[in-house]
Amino acid sequence: MTASLKHEHEEFLKSLGATHVFDGDLPVNDLKTAVSNFERKSIKYVYGVTSLPETQQLGWSLLG
Repeated sequence: MTASLKHEHEEFLKSLGATHVFDGDLPVNDLKTAVSNFERKSIKYVYGVTSLPETQQLGWSLLG
């Protein structure tokens, strides 16, 4: 599981099984680059909580 979040929630998400954590405050293009560079496998699922148009588009663009 890969997660993008505010840093104060990092340990909680790791306790739920997140293995990779990215800074949710990064600009969308920087976040996409960070995830794409780190995640070598195809991403099958994206779950977005904030439902912002930019983050929704980011989620779609990361799907493999």
